[in-house]
Amino acid sequence: MIAQDVHRAGRRPWVPYPLGLRVWRDVLSSFKRYAEGGAMATRQTRQAARAEVVVEALPEEAFQIFTDEIGLWWRRDTPYWNDPERGRAIRIEPRVGGRFLEVYDLEAGTGFEVGRVTAWEPGSRLGLTWTQASWPEGISTDIEVTFEPADGGTLVRLEHSGFERVPDAEKSLRRYDAGWKTVLGWFAEQINARRG
Repeated sequence: MIAQDVHRAGRRPWVPYPLGLRVWRDVLSSFKRYAEGGAMATRQTRQAARAEVVVEALPEEAFQIFTDEIGLWWRRDTPYWNDPERGRAIRIEPRVGGRFLEVYDLEAGTGFEVGRVTAWEPGSRLGLTWTQASWPEGISTDIEVTFEPADGGTLVRLEHSGFERVPDAEKSLRRYDAGWKTVLGWFAEQINARRG
């Protein structure tokens, strides 16, 4: 009856187009995973560990201290190393494609490659890949650090994403979210020590 009324009114009945079919398949698939006890999938959700701090330095200086002096402010004898026994320093090579390295031999400059520089915009943005020795080979996540002018200094924001690619993603995300807040605190202390 309804289809006949729509046809008589000169309007065509709704027919799902290919894009509409794909969207409905995704919605139904997501609901099925949810009904089976899985999580509802969303296209917009991007889980990330986040931390931020305001430091008393201009963005260019904050970027320089973050990158050039990371070996001074990244604390040794903490759980934030892949190999705390052998780790001597942390280095970031200053260019896109440069290594983000946990250094075991200071003279040779060798150690564990934590990641690579994906963005190098002094005073503005730093991008890095990140891996952990305990993760399967070839798995990495993404870090973006931004430096924005703020009252009396610079707002430094760190976002670490890509945890859906790592084992035990939810646990890793929680640990890194707390860990980055601690690490950025060390960075802020390094800048304060220079001011003091």
